[in-house]
Amino acid sequence: MAKARLRDQPIQPPIDTGGPFSAWIEVVRRLLVAPEQTTYYLMVRMTSPFERDSIVERAYEQYRRKNDLPSIDGIAATIFPRSFYLFSCKGDRRALYERYPAYRTRAARFFGKATAFSYFDRLTRWRPRGTPAPVNQLESFIERMRRHKTKRTAWFYYPTIDPSRDLGKIMGGPCLSAIDLKYETDANALSLFAAYRDHDFAEKALGNYVGLTYLLEFLCEHTKTEAGVVMCISTRARIEGGFGADLRRVVSAVDTAGTRSSK
Repeated sequence: MAKARLRDQPIQPPIDTGGPFSAWIEVVRRLLVAPEQTTYYLMVRMTSPFERDSIVERAYEQYRRKNDLPSIDGIAATIFPRSFYLFSCKGDRRALYERYPAYRTRAARFFGKATAFSYFDRLTRWRPRGTPAPVNQLESFIERMRRHKTKRTAWFYYPTIDPSRDLGKIMGGPCLSAIDLKYETDANALSLFAAYRDHDFAEKALGNYVGLTYLLEFLCEHTKTEAGVVMCISTRARIEGGFGADLRRVVSAVDTAGTRSSK
């Protein structure tokens, strides 16, 4: 019997940084020097998840507009539609759950992808074939946390993959396969862990990171907890589509602006 020939893929050193913008630029730096601009088993931890980096944001916006890519908030809204929640739903989560499906259909161009799918929809209306009714996983978590007056450190797991629909696909379904929520009773802190099977850092990953922080902010608000960290594990992280040269210019612009601001 012939032996299977597998290319060795070493585990990457973790990236520990502040918010989603600094996390994204650090991953891009690493990918630009990686073979085929691809790496495997990448772990990123954001210790200040709501922190924004205006230098990275400006450089990314120029790159995004040049390449006609979806907006950061458009991609983020597939995980958590923060602007719609705050302004159209007035911070009412019940209204958000009820009105989101119609909003998703109407705002297809804003999202930048097919209206038939979103991670937020899978999290709030998870319904594999054969189940009697959809499950709102986020609301179940919020209610569970509110019911327990004496909370304890615990993990909560919520999938976005639907085994009745996704597992037969060649590519295996959604890139974001699940989120884990960890509650730490001593600090009254909630942290979010996300698992990505495949992660595109040229077009989507920055919006993904921002969307994860928006989701954590929403959950902390309704469970009256402090924000911990956002950690994202990408089985494969990559730059594809010929964006490498433009992303090198993004890194250069960030470095130049950072040098000027430090003087």
